[in-house]
Amino acid sequence: MPDDRVSDLDVCLQEIRGLKKLMEKIDSQLRKPEVKSKDQLWTVGEVAEYLHKSKGTIQSHYQGRTDFPRSKKIGNARYWRPEEIIAWARGRRIH
Repeated sequence: MPDDRVSDLDVCLQEIRGLKKLMEKIDSQLRKPEVKSKDQLWTVGEVAEYLHKSKGTIQSHYQGRTDFPRSKKIGNARYWRPEEIIAWARGRRIH
């Protein structure tokens, strides 16, 4: 009988560890870049991270769409206003 209790406890501990890993994965997926200032701009990498897409997808599929927020070119790089990306994503229920 004591062996049954130990094995039941081991099973419970394994389930708890599995749930903890699942919660950590969900938490990491829910994290989004923080908007700290109205003047802040996001890089293509930050936009891709927020939308859960690759940089290439943002550049090749989204950037040219007329409904996607316009980027601002600074030097050779493009930047977006986070609030515009967030509003666009929410309007499409991406987030």
